Amino acid sequence: MCALGCASGVPGHGSAPTADVDYVVTPSSDLASFGVSACANQSVTYRPWAAPWSRIEVTEGARVDDTLQPSARGCVAYRVDLVAGRNTLIGTEAVSSAHSEWMLRPSGAIGTVRVGFVLPPGFAVASAWPSAVGAWGTTLGGPDTHRSRDAPRVGALGAEAVASGASRLDASFVLPPLALELPSDVLVGHFEHSTRDVGGTQLQVARVAGTLPHTQAQLVEHIAQAVGMVGSVGGRFPSERILAVVWPAPSDQPVQFGLTKRGGGASILLFFGESAPAGSLAADWVTVHELSHLLHPLVPGADRWLSEGIATYYQEVLRARAGWQTPEQAWTRIAQGFRTGRLGGTGRTLREEALAMHETAAYTRVYWGGTAFALAADMELRARGSSLDAGIARCVREVQRTSRPVPAGRILAVFDEALVPLGAEYGDRSEWPPTDDLLERLGVRWSSADDDATVELVDAPESALRDAIMRPRR
Repeated sequence: MCALGCASGVPGHGSAPTADVDYVVTPSSDLASFGVSACANQSVTYRPWAAPWSRIEVTEGARVDDTLQPSARGCVAYRVDLVAGRNTLIGTEAVSSAHSEWMLRPSGAIGTVRVGFVLPPGFAVASAWPSAVGAWGTTLGGPDTHRSRDAPRVGALGAEAVASGASRLDASFVLPPLALELPSDVLVGHFEHSTRDVGGTQLQVARVAGTLPHTQAQLVEHIAQAVGMVGSVGGRFPSERILAVVWPAPSDQPVQFGLTKRGGGASILLFFGESAPAGSLAADWVTVHELSHLLHPLVPGADRWLSEGIATYYQEVLRARAGWQTPEQAWTRIAQGFRTGRLGGTGRTLREEALAMHETAAYTRVYWGGTAFALAADMELRARGSSLDAGIARCVREVQRTSRPVPAGRILAVFDEALVPLGAEYGDRSEWPPTDDLLERLGVRWSSADDDATVELVDAPESALRDAIMRPRR
């Protein structure tokens, strides 16, 4: 059963003949640019994705308006200059770049798409995409990360696509259909790499050079626990593969910031603090927050209050369930967040605030207003013998992920039909919701009138429900 979003929105799912496309990517040794060639077995045109034409040098094929047309042999070739930004990090030893920054996308009915890499000596590549071993006639050493070496020959089409004349690949991947619609991080260069199976999800942790107070083993264990925690909400983690790129940052926070992408196997970029105290990983909420975004489909900009609210709610709930913090600490952070959120915003509805939050910086209003909804929704469902966990599990199980944003109302209908009017009420609110009443019903009170730094948990009409929220699922 698929309750919504079953249409993939990806070319190649019709009766028309489909074109198979092979890309070969050749990073420069200084990681400043990527050379890319692509060949198809049928006529295919290519369009820029994120990189403008000003950063693209065409070496084969002809540019016609906003397209790149293949040469007589059915191939195109170009070189893209990388520019540091939100989707590209350029370090001295490695570059993490979303493939939207260097891939020109094929147009038309597309079948199988493969991406091979010819790497400078000693370089490696890591991606959340599945390996092309067998699909391209290669036998490579590991499933998703490969060090530069004398790899077996590729098939004729792939070899033809290597603009440099190389006939061997160092790594190859098959792109899932969603990777033609949504970006995913690809890491190239020198880095430390580990893999682990977490409840059926293949986790890769790739750590670039830098000084961190944590060992690779500690990082892998920490991220694996976070993946397991998020997977426990829906019964399984919502992606079969995930690449976690660990990038050191000048911060004293365990993790300063994070970004999650969904393009055909999830990727998460985590900025770990170089000067964070040793043993501070349990205080990291960012990793759980970012991974929690994968518990449901993409939402439109005006419904970001729902996605950020769910992620913020579970960053506290799941860490309490796992013992990273006590329930009292989790409720304190939620109560403090509600006080902060009440003071934020521009007086508009929550939907309007979410749509404009990058311009108005109304982040606390959106994040914590959404968290207030998540708590109210969980309370309502638990009072009827269900839970927000159960609703999300239904979404993970029944909803196929696509590149098309799904409105909040449709997602909530999958969670539980009873949440649809509650979501509409919260989204249309311009005033702060009654969070004091919610916390009072749960028995969450500030420890004293003069001290609002912490809360205490007392007996109340719904204190049993409060304790169940933070209790690990069996």
